[in-house]
Amino acid sequence: MGRGTAVYKDTMFDMGVRAQVRIGEYVLVHGARIICDDLLEIGNYTLISWRVVLMDTYRLPLDPLKRRYVLEHASQFKSRRLEGDVPAEPIRIRDNVWIGFDACVLPGVTIGEGSVVGARSVVTEDVPPYTIVAGNPARVIRCLDKGGINHAL
Repeated sequence: MGRGTAVYKDTMFDMGVRAQVRIGEYVLVHGARIICDDLLEIGNYTLISWRVVLMDTYRLPLDPLKRRYVLEHASQFKSRRLEGDVPAEPIRIRDNVWIGFDACVLPGVTIGEGSVVGARSVVTEDVPPYTIVAGNPARVIRCLDKGGINHAL
């Protein structure tokens, strides 16, 4: 965790044995749920609003028969975590990003520098730098003027 970073008390980390979470400087994580089996990178000057879910793995197989097997044997797991045979894909959140409340960022997504994710959005694909995305699935709503933003900073 970088200098000036705050992770509020309602934030939950659900980490796999090989999970890595890297958080930059001046980041605010406000009551998020972080599910990480591989890698989560959060750049500098980033706001993760309350009830955001960042998950680099689905944990359960997408195949219904495999998922059924895992669920039928869930009570035998020694830990509280469901462990499926599902690979994780890193999430990368670049500098100066704002993720609105109750948004969900799914495995393999990169959110570009200077971008904003609208409240309650579900991010399934990469977000280009300096854009606003919103919706389910999240779509580009507007492009931001990079020059104006850099001048203000």
